[in-house]
Amino acid sequence: SEIYVMNADGTALTRLTNNPAIDWDPVWSPDGAQIAFTSDRGGNSEIYVMNADGTAQTRLTNSVAFDFSPAWSPDGSQLAFVSDRDDPNPSRCRFGCNSEIYVMNADGSGIRRVTNNSAKESDPAWSPDGSQIVFVSDRDDPDPLQCGFACHFEIYVMNADGTGQTRLTNTTSFLAGKSAPSWSPDGSQIAFTSSREGVAIYVMRADGSEQARINDSPADERQPAWSPDGSRIAFVSNRDGNFEVYVMDADGSGVTRLTDNPAPDRFPDWQPLPGGLETTATATPTPCGPEGCATPTVTPTATPLTGDANCDGTVNSIDAALILQFDAGLVTSLGCQQGADVSGDGAVNSLDAALILQFDAGLIDSFPSITGAGIEGLVTIGPMCPVMREDTPCPDQPFQATIAIEDEGGNEVAAVESGEDGSFRIDLAPGSYTLIPQSPNAGGPPHAGEQEVAVEAGAFTVVTIQYDSGIR
Repeated sequence: SEIYVMNADGTALTRLTNNPAIDWDPVWSPDGAQIAFTSDRGGNSEIYVMNADGTAQTRLTNSVAFDFSPAWSPDGSQLAFVSDRDDPNPSRCRFGCNSEIYVMNADGSGIRRVTNNSAKESDPAWSPDGSQIVFVSDRDDPDPLQCGFACHFEIYVMNADGTGQTRLTNTTSFLAGKSAPSWSPDGSQIAFTSSREGVAIYVMRADGSEQARINDSPADERQPAWSPDGSRIAFVSNRDGNFEVYVMDADGSGVTRLTDNPAPDRFPDWQPLPGGLETTATATPTPCGPEGCATPTVTPTATPLTGDANCDGTVNSIDAALILQFDAGLVTSLGCQQGADVSGDGAVNSLDAALILQFDAGLIDSFPSITGAGIEGLVTIGPMCPVMREDTPCPDQPFQATIAIEDEGGNEVAAVESGEDGSFRIDLAPGSYTLIPQSPNAGGPPHAGEQEVAVEAGAFTVVTIQYDSGIR
């Protein structure tokens, strides 16, 4: 299985991992910049971390044990995880092991054990304030090391240092599959999976009271994950015959299917969006094939606050300093880079930093990029018929191409790529521009001519760019 992300409408499917191993358990860092996950690519299950775009995949743990189920602390400085490294025979026991909860620094250093008993502990999740960790344990099963998948699991909570372990649930059933207790963003509730009435999603107060089932489907439904604003819960269900990712309102209503393909889609998670932005859940399906099946994550779609380079919901001198570091090459990316181009010139540089400092000092009330202006249009290619016949239509076809944009001084200020349907749209400050269609084949067809375009404040100039295919 691999890890993917996609938009809420199913577009922009992006594969983040690509190897013959099994990658699963993806969890977003609190700043949305990284994803921790589990992989056996090294021959053994270990904890890894990667950037949100799938780059810089780095192994954090390295032992003969089974390390899995990472969970970020709210401040992003630590990861809780599960390991059987202290079992007498961790390389063989697997699901009959004495697995415990451990905590390490986000770089993999400083590993320390926070639970210690003869049972199996799993599925840690930090409370939003970082003071507690909720987890699952079969410590109350009569024979916790021999029951395997049929153990009697319950949900417990403890202080982040392992003290004050308290049982929250008390049933006669086992918690099927990945029980995945998940804190609500305000810390008042915990969603979880239970098999007390089928396999279903439940919600309880953080102290274990008011336990209630919130879905009424007879299907197998599990792995709940709260949205960052607490209004929705993503989960996995086989209600349509195959495990897919769904989302529902926090009270169980308004169920919507997000994935639809032959593969089992699992382990949804939401990307945090700082600054209180609206979020839209998205999940990543992919069919099973020679390279395995999908392990989806859930990510939100939002427009970052203009000028908020570090995604903290404010625009101030800190954002300006980060942009200057980016322009100087001292940092390679910004948390909310899309909103950092406040000048609207298609680049992120010292000009944007200067404008942000003026805005922070009250010298300007808004940024040039907030104009609602730019260029939009359609890119086509033709003719596409090797033989032209009378009365036989041969319409031009949509074409994916890169269009460079230069200002009046001949400086390239931006570039835009048309989509599969040929459409494109780019925000630009008012002014005169030259559109320069790029040829995929140096010097040869297809090619298109340059266009002079004027952009006025508050409007998008509509253009059509036609590539000559060279077919005659």
